[in-house]
Amino acid sequence: MATTQALSRMRPVKSRVPEPLAPREVALILNAIGDGATSVEVLRRRVIHETLHKTGLRASELLDLRPEDIHIDEPHPYIRVRCGKGGKQRHVPISQALAPWLRKWSEARPPSDWFFCRVRKHTAGSKMKDDELRTMVRRAGEAAGIPGVHPHKWRHTYATELLAQGCTIREVQMCMGHASIATTQVYLHVRPEELWRHVNQAQNITPKAADTDAVAAQVAPGTLLATLKALVAQMEGTE
Repeated sequence: MATTQALSRMRPVKSRVPEPLAPREVALILNAIGDGATSVEVLRRRVIHETLHKTGLRASELLDLRPEDIHIDEPHPYIRVRCGKGGKQRHVPISQALAPWLRKWSEARPPSDWFFCRVRKHTAGSKMKDDELRTMVRRAGEAAGIPGVHPHKWRHTYATELLAQGCTIREVQMCMGHASIATTQVYLHVRPEELWRHVNQAQNITPKAADTDAVAAQVAPGTLLATLKALVAQMEGTE
């Protein structure tokens, strides 16, 4: 009897697909921050956002970075993450788009043991706290009209963009520092419009925008089986 009651109270576990920032949202936030020419504080804000976007570092990993962890001048530049989740070390590639920002900040930052340190007069050089970073990221999003942005959302965006650009799931796992590839697989959600385009490309057919929109409206993003059923139903309706 007790077992039956316990089972009746159990709720199904829902698998949540991370919601990344759209390319337009990324551009809006970075443009709202500016290029950092007005002050060292604005420059730090811009470079932190560029780093979150282009490395997918966790908040703690970014705050723990030291100047010697930034290897910009190597043939294949990288950031050394000393204390990733589980205490594991990894190297995250520095892209050509990120390197100039890191170099600019390296030249402007105050002397400190921490790469992204505080910059205001009385606390310059001391380590930033987690809540400072989260407040900075949230306010930058709000300034661009995008509420609810947090460092991990930028991490989701990084992983999603890597997969969209053709990186393998194993490569994304290495960049993200996931112990299990099962954790990385959550980013393998399929957007209906992307699936429709890929199917038609494989069959040398150019889909109309109206067809793509119709499928996207009918099917919840990330549901591959439902997407395939919708495609089949739509094709059968035109026969």
